[in-house]
Amino acid sequence: MVDLSRQLKHGFSSEELAYVLLETLESAPQSTASIVLAELAPFSIHQAGVGDALLDKLDDPVLGSSVALALATWGSAEQRKALQVHADALPDSLASKRINTALAVSRPGGER
Repeated sequence: MVDLSRQLKHGFSSEELAYVLLETLESAPQSTASIVLAELAPFSIHQAGVGDALLDKLDDPVLGSSVALALATWGSAEQRKALQVHADALPDSLASKRINTALAVSRPGGER
């Protein structure tokens, strides 16, 4: 998968990577979608439709944690704010706990 992700990142535009990510989220097995999300989010999260598609997956029992972490790490300030709004709306939900954890452990832009 590492060689494939390296090729994808260097051989395609961010719009094309966004398309791959969105298609994977909709049609691939969730374990594959989680890996693709981790690999492609930094390059495609700001493309049209990607942020909204990810926000729609926050309540997914398998992908929710990966989505929350991707948005918290690579998302825009507006996307991180949307995460917090989602968490605040249902404070006792699993999605809220995942979001709060992701926001607590991530640094915007993936800085370490």
